[in-house]
Amino acid sequence: IMKDLETYCNNIKCLKFAVFFTETSTECDVSRGDTQDSLMRMLLQVNCLQTPVTELLMDKLSKIVMDGTGEDDDTPVLSWVRMILQCFRFLNSVLDGSSVNERLLDVVLATSDVTIQQEVVISLPDIISDAEHHHAALELSKLIRKSNPQLMASALEALTNLSLQPEVRAQVQPVLMKALLKIQPEFLPAILKFLFADNDPPLLDEIISYIRNELDLAEIEGDVASIQVLVFSTLRDALLSSRTLPNIWQKNISSVKSQVEHKPIDVIMLLILLSTTNDPVRQKSVEGVFRNRIRSDLFTEALINETLKNYIAVIKEYFQVATKLAGALLRSTEPAVVEFASKMYIGMFENTDGLWCKWVLSDLQVCVGAGDANVARAALNVLQHLTNQHHNKVKPLGVILMLLLNKLSDLALSEVCQLMDILCHIAYSEDDTSLSDCSILQEEINILVQKQLASSQLNILRSGVVGCVMTIKHIASIPQPENSEMSDTNNEEISEKAKRAVQLLEMLLSSTRKCVEAHGLALDQLSHLLISGTTT
Repeated sequence: IMKDLETYCNNIKCLKFAVFFTETSTECDVSRGDTQDSLMRMLLQVNCLQTPVTELLMDKLSKIVMDGTGEDDDTPVLSWVRMILQCFRFLNSVLDGSSVNERLLDVVLATSDVTIQQEVVISLPDIISDAEHHHAALELSKLIRKSNPQLMASALEALTNLSLQPEVRAQVQPVLMKALLKIQPEFLPAILKFLFADNDPPLLDEIISYIRNELDLAEIEGDVASIQVLVFSTLRDALLSSRTLPNIWQKNISSVKSQVEHKPIDVIMLLILLSTTNDPVRQKSVEGVFRNRIRSDLFTEALINETLKNYIAVIKEYFQVATKLAGALLRSTEPAVVEFASKMYIGMFENTDGLWCKWVLSDLQVCVGAGDANVARAALNVLQHLTNQHHNKVKPLGVILMLLLNKLSDLALSEVCQLMDILCHIAYSEDDTSLSDCSILQEEINILVQKQLASSQLNILRSGVVGCVMTIKHIASIPQPENSEMSDTNNEEISEKAKRAVQLLEMLLSSTRKCVEAHGLALDQLSHLLISGTTT
């Protein structure tokens, strides 16, 4: 039979018929479909014929790959490779798996055609027996270290699809860990996926430590943002697919003893850990790591600034988690933790724009109106900083903060003063771009101040006093020139501002004249404003 089969297959057209699927006759009414297995595949499923048929097909595959098919056939070599490999895919049993494995790897090494190499490598897990996965994994790991980028992707995909024993995986993983620092960045997700497919805690801890210490995605080549997002998305998938990995990663971060050992990846992974659970106990545990790291001065301002500057694309993927965490830390009674939360908010605002900045301001607005004086004070300090340092970014979003006017009655007088300072700065200060119309906010402030100054209740009247003084401060403010040259502000504009300020001043004094305490507060605030440009 084999001699006749070899003779038959020496004709390239006959070989093509033998490896191509067979079409079902239209007269057949018992078939499973329009096409059936090829002749060669059916022969491979006969145990006594499998070995010689395998040798025949492997010889033909090698010859076609090396020499082509000649002038008698115009079928591309890659199509031939696919047809022959298809005969071997998912056989019920492979009697001589070692030989098949070696022959396929020989084809990979013998040809320089990358597309053919890719096709053979990707097909390996579907063809070889489980007993040969060990040897195949070792050979593929060598390919990853030596091959070109195109073949590397296929080798990683094949490696991920192999069923490996723990001892085999332990041999391959060190090779891949070293490859992390050398391969092109776009292949990092595939390697990480393989590395975290194991559930052996000691090995996972070693891998995590290596990645934390050696993997730096801030200065990689190519589309940095996309690669960063893909890498951390792969790590998140690994966390979700393992019960033990989240705890191991959290403990690894918690074991760091010095500032210099902490990297941005630690901050990001803690955010990802928060995003992967709805368990309040688990969330408190992760937040506790943040608090302990901050309390021990291991998470520093420099670390959070580096994280938000170099990995903002990743932070955006977990922005809701980041703002929720910042809000929780802002509610702490520890000054260091509150300061860290403030830096988080400031960094998120500085390194984003549009919707993300709006998100930050909305979160801070909620903190101001939460009913806790300490939290409100901390949030107002952040808003004050953002308004002073990033006025042009805050001003278009002033309508968000305008809602805080409804919360004045819940705030202490000093907080009312600070809030009105912020809102008046947004409403009345010059805008470099002149794109933001704050007339609505100005009108709301004017109506509120007039209403408060007309109140007979002392606490409301006191709020009206500081609000009016803040309005006067920002209406009458004249931008300082950047150099010693004359300011461009013309006399008519100054005169108009002065008239509006005088009108408010007269209203303030007349409204408080009958209340000694309110009148004294007004004079006190005005005197401090004249002396230092601020109020108390």
